[in-house]
Amino acid sequence: MSQLTPTDHFDELTAIVRFLLYIKRHPKSGITEIIKGTPAGQRAIYSAKEYAQENKLIDITMKTTIPYGPQYSLSDKGKKVASYLEEIQKLLEH
Repeated sequence: MSQLTPTDHFDELTAIVRFLLYIKRHPKSGITEIIKGTPAGQRAIYSAKEYAQENKLIDITMKTTIPYGPQYSLSDKGKKVASYLEEIQKLLEH
């Protein structure tokens, strides 16, 4: 992550969490679907995607039907991370 203020860093971290949880629940999603289905800004989602790519948390495949484009799903490492995030979410809800 680049030079961020504490608030920016929190926002980016939140976007990463939301990005990973969305893909866990909606595998093979395109970026437009993720942006529309995630309560975070477009810029934050693109930043989260970059972070996930750099840390090998996602797999990217190309959709072979219209509309063409990349689809994102979790790698094995990403699935582990997302599972931990879901557990944390469950604990916080109770």
